[in-house]
Amino acid sequence: HEKPFVSISVSEGIQRFSGTDVDQHLNAIVNLIDYFTNEIGVRVLIVPHVHETYLWNDDSWLAQRVGLACKDPTMVKIAPIHLSASDYKALIAASEFCIAERMHAAIAALSTAVPVFCIGYSIKYRGILGDIFGRKVADDNLLISIKDFVESSDVPEVCLQTWQSRAVYKQVLETKIGALKLATNLNYNLLPRD
Repeated sequence: HEKPFVSISVSEGIQRFSGTDVDQHLNAIVNLIDYFTNEIGVRVLIVPHVHETYLWNDDSWLAQRVGLACKDPTMVKIAPIHLSASDYKALIAASEFCIAERMHAAIAALSTAVPVFCIGYSIKYRGILGDIFGRKVADDNLLISIKDFVESSDVPEVCLQTWQSRAVYKQVLETKIGALKLATNLNYNLLPRD
């Protein structure tokens, strides 16, 4: 039986889009991963969701730097860069908890009933999380701005609270997933057909 693991979708682009200091961002992610591996004893899978020719937006570059900086490399794996979006979704779906800097990784988690904690630079996450959990829960429990994330001297308490409450969030997702998928599929009715 495989041990549970946490998936984390890191974003090289979030640094540029938010004006975040590269070293602060790296240190915040490593600190978070080290907490999960060393303090909680949970393995972490780094998911480099976006691959581009532009290094400033290629997540595999950041994933490698993060993996090398972690205290216990035996507890941290990096998903291969040759995988498809569906493959990454399957890996995220197999995790117990997802931390997402990339929107599509967050959607992969939510659509497979994996509790997610989001680190964002814009308001995009608020709508998705708010529709599922309610705006107050989304804002207070499931989301942190990249600015607050990198400026925290410790692992943000809100992330740890979400981790501790993951069973509650999973139950909400499992209850709502059918209706959410149905609502999503209805969007196809709005598209013109040939």
